[in-house]
Amino acid sequence: MTVDYLIIGQGLAGTLVAHHLRKHGKSIHVIDNAHKNSASKIAAGLINPVTGRKYVKSWRIDELIPASIKTYTELGQELGVDLLVQQNILRIIFDQKSERYWDDLIMKGVAEKYIQESADIEAYQDLLHQFHGVGELSGYRVNLELLISAFANVLSGEKSLTTEDFKYSSIELSDHFVGYKGISATHVIFCDGARAIHNPFFNYLPFQPAKGEAIKFVLDNFQSKKILRHKQFIIPMDGQFWSGGSYEWEELNEEPTLGFKEKWLIDMQSMIVQKPQIVSHQAAVRPAVKGRRPLLGTHPKYKNVHIFNGLGTKGSSLAPLFVEQFINHLLGLNSIDEGVSIERFESLY
Repeated sequence: MTVDYLIIGQGLAGTLVAHHLRKHGKSIHVIDNAHKNSASKIAAGLINPVTGRKYVKSWRIDELIPASIKTYTELGQELGVDLLVQQNILRIIFDQKSERYWDDLIMKGVAEKYIQESADIEAYQDLLHQFHGVGELSGYRVNLELLISAFANVLSGEKSLTTEDFKYSSIELSDHFVGYKGISATHVIFCDGARAIHNPFFNYLPFQPAKGEAIKFVLDNFQSKKILRHKQFIIPMDGQFWSGGSYEWEELNEEPTLGFKEKWLIDMQSMIVQKPQIVSHQAAVRPAVKGRRPLLGTHPKYKNVHIFNGLGTKGSSLAPLFVEQFINHLLGLNSIDEGVSIERFESLY
């Protein structure tokens, strides 16, 4: 088999890279292990214009949201599924200090287009314990699990997907050739998520993998289309609710922890008046990066070896904008922004 591009990994990054290369008429083959606990598959897929306890406008969100709407709508039409849902986000304001941060955000006017004039929390009113205040933002959610599985089905139907663990030691490389178990390609693109720390081509990059955990649960006689950001998230999702997050830097495995669950239950008890019924509890390792900016570009020595990785917790919003930039770089149409290019770490190679 001979293709233009061999893509390693089919999480969110690999899926969008493959999609855009196909759009440009390039032949591809993807290798992925169909891992059910990949970070992309258990993530909420949230696109949030304001983040953090100090209510900070998300980096480059004015560019990220239009690119996300375009890409996920286009992909949804191609795959015949609905991938992108507009969902407002209710932000609980905890105290007077938090209220000052929220008022400051409004006064600056930097996120004006995303802040609703008044917050409508009626659906949550009977669920929540007393709270200080609330603001409301426009937001989006991407069904990442559906995106990845539907795109995998397309690749499988075209015999463009090999389902197996990729072995870095089995790759053959020359200036104009990449070989792997009978597959010949001109280029290889690594979208290998947290496994990149074991990638011999890119393990010099400052990855800081972080374990996160997610819980799906149900509530009695409660429904809402809106997302709640309190001590923990409550995100309506397919008849259930999603909640999760956390950063664990030491125990980088995919085992859900009792410690996370216990803290989550304590937080939920302080937030809501009923006990959530847990449906599932999962964990995954995210490909986080020092500085929290993606890693895109071409290897400093091997010009047919590339990487698109390091999307971290905000991958749903970051990926669409930067995948276009990355593909245009591969096609020789433009350069990659300095802030996300791996050239910023070339001194580490």
